[in-house]
Amino acid sequence: MVDISEFRAVAKKNIGVAYPVYHACLRIENMNQERDLLTGVYNRGKFFADMKGNVLTSLRMRVNMWLLYIDLNNFKVVNDFFGHDTGDRVLRSISQEIKGVIAGYGTIYRLGGDEFAAIIIGADEQKLNELVKRVEMTTEQAPCGVYVNASVGIKKYNIEYGEGEKAIELIMKDADREMYNVKKHKKQVCIVCEKCTYREKGIIRVRA
Repeated sequence: MVDISEFRAVAKKNIGVAYPVYHACLRIENMNQERDLLTGVYNRGKFFADMKGNVLTSLRMRVNMWLLYIDLNNFKVVNDFFGHDTGDRVLRSISQEIKGVIAGYGTIYRLGGDEFAAIIIGADEQKLNELVKRVEMTTEQAPCGVYVNASVGIKKYNIEYGEGEKAIELIMKDADREMYNVKKHKKQVCIVCEKCTYREKGIIRVRA
């Protein structure tokens, strides 16, 4: 015959271990769903979710919200010339560098491929320009001697965008347009340094 009190004690002990582990697994799973698997930064889905909340915050609390649309110039050349393994390392390196630059001011997201976005909250125009310059500088420093640079489109949220999905669509379109305007003026978009480990393959110099 089973002693019910003993059974309860065993069950209680196991639940005390299993329940926290179960919820820890759920938290990890949820976090993974918000992260880009390659770079570890937040993904496109998380970007749109955060944009909705930040648009409302900016609208109601009247705090500055900036969208940076970041595109790596001619990144396809890196993949084609050095291979996707090197390209992946460049993406991981750059995303983490950008994350470090804007830490305390905003969040970086990988939208897909070599396109990233950053949401900056509370910064004034002077600080924003400083951050953008640092982002542009850090994208020129990548592993394996491969140097790329980025075009950054900047747009500040204002009340004319409204709110909700329509506001996000409009501000992204404007930031994307600004990014392409910047890209047109980028003369040197990809350089591979002469002293890199791949120098036997030559030096790439691609002009916009």
